[in-house]
Amino acid sequence: MQKYMRALNSGTTSNRGILFNHRGEITDTAQQEFEQIYPHPEWVEHRPSDIWENNQDLQYLFFY
Repeated sequence: MQKYMRALNSGTTSNRGILFNHRGEITDTAQQEFEQIYPHPEWVEHRPSDIWENNQDLQYLFFY
């Protein structure tokens, strides 16, 4: 069984994931955007649950 390292990044507009093999080579990438909420001009908000769920989804995209 091969071993992998997964890196997750929660940015302003999306979550990104990168999967590395045991040599540090990128074997897969994925990205999922989440909704931007603009309650006032020049303001942006996100639902924490959207960010969390997207990160959970990224984990499964790599292995299933």
